[in-house]
Amino acid sequence: MTDHEQPSDDLDQYLEWLVSVDAVDIDPKDYIGQWTREQWQSAFEVRKAITTPIDVVRGIGKYLHPSSSVPEWLRDILNTTWFMRPGSDPAPSWLTSVDHRIDWFSLADEHPELILYNPYTQLITPSMMGDAVTLARARAAEVITYADLGPGRDPGTIVCGFNALYIAADHDPTLIVDITDIFGGITPAPTSGPKSIPALSTAIDPDTVFFGWEWSNMYWPDTAHQ
Repeated sequence: MTDHEQPSDDLDQYLEWLVSVDAVDIDPKDYIGQWTREQWQSAFEVRKAITTPIDVVRGIGKYLHPSSSVPEWLRDILNTTWFMRPGSDPAPSWLTSVDHRIDWFSLADEHPELILYNPYTQLITPSMMGDAVTLARARAAEVITYADLGPGRDPGTIVCGFNALYIAADHDPTLIVDITDIFGGITPAPTSGPKSIPALSTAIDPDTVFFGWEWSNMYWPDTAHQ
């Protein structure tokens, strides 16, 4: 999704564009109404405030201008890590973070306005993912979180939805078994190469083999929630 493909000066035109490029059959008014206008306005402004990559060598992706509504503490973190524009799915998302340098679970403890959730299932909770990340880092494993960020419904809140979790544990094969136990026996898929995880094209050895729990690609018996 490039800048010139988006209306740049009118929120209503932007919402119409999002609906028009989506393939699903939806009622635009009812669908858009799932979120507040403030959420859409915030997402619209943040997307306009994202500029081109500034340092691919150091693993930094897009750059978020200070004019955005993203809080300064979060903007400072994002601008020293790797993130990208959200996809064209019609939802009020700010951006997608795929990086090994951010500990969202510690940040949520420090900033109560940051709300972690799993948009695909309630069976794997942020608490479970936090336990997995804590265990992995305690045993010197590299962790990549794949998360979508956006404005919450309550003013000042931020939602962070996890799409996937990737862990490299060649030095400690039992770690993956232990994390699988945390997730109730759900096993990951091995993946490697710069195209398998976006962040691998930046600051991580492309030959590293990660084990990925990709919530967005799994079948869940419960109903997805927002």
